[in-house]
Amino acid sequence: MKQALAQLYDAGRATWPGVELDRQEFARWLEARAASVDEVHGADLYLACACARGDARAIAAFEKRFGPEVRAALGRMGALPTIADEVAQILRTKLFVVGVDGSPPKIAEYSGRGPLSAWVRVAAVRGALSLIRQKKRHAPRALVSPSRLPVQSPDPELAYIKARYRGTFRDAFRDALQALPERDRTLLRAHLIEGRSIDEIGAAHGVHRATAARWLVKARESLLGELRRQVGERLRLGRSEFDSLMGLVRSQLDVSLQGFLR
Repeated sequence: MKQALAQLYDAGRATWPGVELDRQEFARWLEARAASVDEVHGADLYLACACARGDARAIAAFEKRFGPEVRAALGRMGALPTIADEVAQILRTKLFVVGVDGSPPKIAEYSGRGPLSAWVRVAAVRGALSLIRQKKRHAPRALVSPSRLPVQSPDPELAYIKARYRGTFRDAFRDALQALPERDRTLLRAHLIEGRSIDEIGAAHGVHRATAARWLVKARESLLGELRRQVGERLRLGRSEFDSLMGLVRSQLDVSLQGFLR
């Protein structure tokens, strides 16, 4: 353990020259966030720890390294420069400034289990979507470049995640669906593909509609639980990023199911 810790600490110092961090402080930070040092992006966690302490050199290194990635992620979702500027400022404040209630800066939530770059990109996209929703009533057409608006206007955060993790989610979804009991797959197919109502499903199985509804809810929750397990095994992400991804998957579950069940 001590040797692994020393290697992670040395990797952090080598990756971020000029960013000084006490070895014992890094050890405590690591212990509070990682179940196993083998799963940690040590250099990223080193920088996050220094940034959370308010180290000016660490914050400058962070912005130099990840600022362009934030801009690129916002550009891919079609955010106009004015929105990108505002999101970048909001993100900077949230990541590095202690909350008014004394809560630690958001960078402290990074666990080190996934790349810091991916964690930051997701935070930027979510921040942009939140800002767009706030402004939508006042200037709905001035937030995203018209040339970047897709015909059906899908959720840009979901589109970004699908593009980045498309293969992983496809394989995980397939395996999770196959792991369901046959009755659960039959229920989901009847409801989503065949368009049968709860009453019709209950009648087909000789049960009350309330029972059929419970069966459907259980089938969806079982699928989500298995999907969480499958995705967790395939992607080593921090908890906050993983929860964000799964939240989006949950919101689009029926749409994805329709594609697979067909």
